[in-house]
Amino acid sequence: MNRPVKLLFVLIVTSLTSLPCRTLADDEAGGVAPEGNSVSPDISATEAADSESRFLNVVRRTVDVILENGRDTHGDQQSEMIISVLDRKNGKPIRRLPQPPQGVRHSDRVGPGGSNANLQQDLYRTMLHLSRLTGDMRYKQSARAALQDFIRITQHPDTGFLAWGEHLYWNCLEDRLGDLDPNKTHEPKKKFISFDLLYDLEPERTLKYARGLWDHQIADQKTGNFSRHAKYDRHDPRRDFDFAKEGGYFIDTWSRAYAASQDDVFATAVRVLTQRYLNRMSSLGHLALDSTTRPEWFQTSPSLYAVALAAECTDAADRMDAQTALLLRQLASAQDNAFLSMPHRPDDSERGFVSYADTESGQPKPVEAKQS
Repeated sequence: MNRPVKLLFVLIVTSLTSLPCRTLADDEAGGVAPEGNSVSPDISATEAADSESRFLNVVRRTVDVILENGRDTHGDQQSEMIISVLDRKNGKPIRRLPQPPQGVRHSDRVGPGGSNANLQQDLYRTMLHLSRLTGDMRYKQSARAALQDFIRITQHPDTGFLAWGEHLYWNCLEDRLGDLDPNKTHEPKKKFISFDLLYDLEPERTLKYARGLWDHQIADQKTGNFSRHAKYDRHDPRRDFDFAKEGGYFIDTWSRAYAASQDDVFATAVRVLTQRYLNRMSSLGHLALDSTTRPEWFQTSPSLYAVALAAECTDAADRMDAQTALLLRQLASAQDNAFLSMPHRPDDSERGFVSYADTESGQPKPVEAKQS
């Protein structure tokens, strides 16, 4: 199967990992076909033939159903936002959630009529690829419009946070914040790959979100102490649950904000958080899950968090000033070395890669399967 089409098919049927990936702006820059039915001039004849394959047709029909039935045509404030959960039987917004799969918490779900752009970014990437492969520009236009309305409607005026992530969503049926999480917890669950695209559409709102992460998510702006949880509608940052995965998301967002604005506040934010992780490392370079002393996670390093943080820091360094870039590359190198020092056995089907390691020894550490 042709690689772009295969990628497109994978994007629509499953979520990508949270590791760094191309942004929506990168996907737009990859060449978009002109209006009409012709394909983009940067696609070969073979690719053009493959673009009519059954795999692409499945993706295109799926997105067509989503656009036909899943747009926010409800309530008094209708918009271009796309509803996250549709009934597979009729394509309409689901009115009552089915029982969740085992291990999925009620407060982590998107409720009926809800839109959660943080978890839909791969859908928007798919729509951009569809325009590039088919020449039908309505997919690209719909993705841009959905993102623009999401930030325009759901951004809180005081914090700059958006109604998205692991716990929040926007209820399009009732034009209000979703209420499955009564605590209104702001916790981004994927990196903000649509930052550059949204900055092009809504520069002030996009920078306001980045500034909100610094002002309302970080509890101590000198040490960088923070929690992945903050409050959507008020200043109430927490401490010590400073996961490297979420920290990498913040570093990525601030580095993009700095590249766009040259505002030193964002350079300071990147440096403070980068230095925090450098200070938190064990002698072997491993990072504990967080700064708490919870027995079940004490001195436990999730290996994929190290990989994610290293990748985010490597990408962010190219957007920053020399001083900040040096710190970022130092942290990225340390996390690379920490991951590679673990006794992985990818050639052994019964062992594979180390998931969790002891921060002091680097040896595998059994961890009970549960949410962190």
